[in-house]
Amino acid sequence: LLARINACQQSLDAVPALLKRFRQAVVNAAVDGSLTAEFRAINLVSDEWQTVPLGQLGELGRGKSKHRPRNDPRLYGGAIPFIQTGDVAQSDGWIKTHSQTYSEFGLQQSKLWPAGTVCITIAANIADTAVLCYPACFPDSVVGFVADPTKCDGRFVKWAIDALKEDLESFAPATAQKNINLAVLNDVVIRLPSLEEQSEIVRRVEMLFKLADRIEARYTAAFAQAQRLPSLVLAKAFRGELLPQDPNDEPASALLV
Repeated sequence: LLARINACQQSLDAVPALLKRFRQAVVNAAVDGSLTAEFRAINLVSDEWQTVPLGQLGELGRGKSKHRPRNDPRLYGGAIPFIQTGDVAQSDGWIKTHSQTYSEFGLQQSKLWPAGTVCITIAANIADTAVLCYPACFPDSVVGFVADPTKCDGRFVKWAIDALKEDLESFAPATAQKNINLAVLNDVVIRLPSLEEQSEIVRRVEMLFKLADRIEARYTAAFAQAQRLPSLVLAKAFRGELLPQDPNDEPASALLV
């Protein structure tokens, strides 16, 4: 039983990497057009996508945190969410929680970005992205992109940047604190289908991501059960519950006399 449990755990250990590869494959297919090739054929949509610099697709700007020193306690502890690079990196693409807040004093020296803003890190972790689920402030180590709805869907742009992450990281100088500047992001070229196809891409990607989330939830539950099984098996073994018991056998206490 322990050997079978160990084999099960090894199989489960492979699941997180497989899910990561699956999600990345979905993103790549979304932004290279292969995810909606059938949609274009059925709906007679052109295969030609525009190439547009990111800066022309909406508002693009760095977060603001002008006050010095940055650790002034007057800035913090209020009701205004303050998003940092770590919050973006750990968000799984959607910022629904935060670890710090600004006070009204903090807000006065910063900027409140609307829900739906695509947050892009330009320091520490380069080109991590996440979409704000509520209005929030962030520092100048994060760039905000607010999509022009007549040109693009912010979620599609997020995935396009995700697909370019390695290329963007290569622009960071080889220093201890890697970073890129706003000019680099402003000139990033996004391949853009029609708004109609963008909507279909968003629908399909979100459907596939929900499937991956359900698999991940089942994996998490199975992993927790697999972790408990060895101790449960051993407990049953020492209680004599793994094999049929002969009622004619002497009790264990008799063997110790």
